Amino acid sequence: MLFDRIDYNHWLRQHQLAAKNRFQPLYEAIENAFNAIEESNTACGRVDILVLRDLKQATLRAESGNPSRIGTPECPTGFVVTDNGVGLDERNWSSFTTAYTPHKKARGGKGVGRLTYLLAFRSVVIDSYFKSAGKTWLRHLEIADDAEGATTAEEPSEVVGRPTGTTVKLGLLRQQLQNQCPKRADAIAGNIVRHFFRRLTQMRDIECVLRDEWDDTFLDLRKLCRQEYVYEQTPETIKVLGKQFHVTHVRCKPSVAGRHEAMLCVGGRVVKEKPIPPAFTVTVKPQGQRILKSVER
Repeated sequence: MLFDRIDYNHWLRQHQLAAKNRFQPLYEAIENAFNAIEESNTACGRVDILVLRDLKQATLRAESGNPSRIGTPECPTGFVVTDNGVGLDERNWSSFTTAYTPHKKARGGKGVGRLTYLLAFRSVVIDSYFKSAGKTWLRHLEIADDAEGATTAEEPSEVVGRPTGTTVKLGLLRQQLQNQCPKRADAIAGNIVRHFFRRLTQMRDIECVLRDEWDDTFLDLRKLCRQEYVYEQTPETIKVLGKQFHVTHVRCKPSVAGRHEAMLCVGGRVVKEKPIPPAFTVTVKPQGQRILKSVER
């Protein structure tokens, strides 16, 4: 079943997005960005998240005598997620246009996450640059929540002097979700950090930053994670059956980890999580703190 042949409106009628899950489509776009960078094996990956606002409201306030963009910002209207990963090459494009694909099964993906975009946003625009046959190509895709649930996918066009990467613009956040969405950039960033806490504590070569077009607020999410959610990280090297493993002991706030667990990582990416039985937790920590163990071979 091809993704571009799905009746979006029928699918949307069958699925609803609860207010508590309002950021799930944004998380999907961010996770896809992380995956694209990991697949590219770049030494300096970066994910940029831009918070979109209705800046016309700020202009109206300024014209009425109120300072422009001062105080509480308007509700977000959308987000732009940009990465410098491998892009939608033929393999990834085939997966993207096929519903329920097993392409990311090893990463825990179910093959339908990108369908959730329209549950929260009425417009999706994707521009992706990828390499093929020694050349760089641009793939442009638009998905609109209109009467037909229209999708426009242009044939790839050759470009020169452009690095690989993808930009996903999630626009026109649905009104019912705008009313439930945090307004301030730091509150939005906090939601993203808590969701990607395991990644942000382990990623070494991928930057993740958030910028708000309301007032150009800039937040380094890895730094925010370390400062606001992690009490302490202690590295250790151990040997098991003659093999060497790197272990990082992490003490963090219970808002991001409510139990003791071990995370098995490869290259900074969490591939499996296992709860640690209470009998193995021998160190008593101050009340309100939890331990995460990440083990990397």
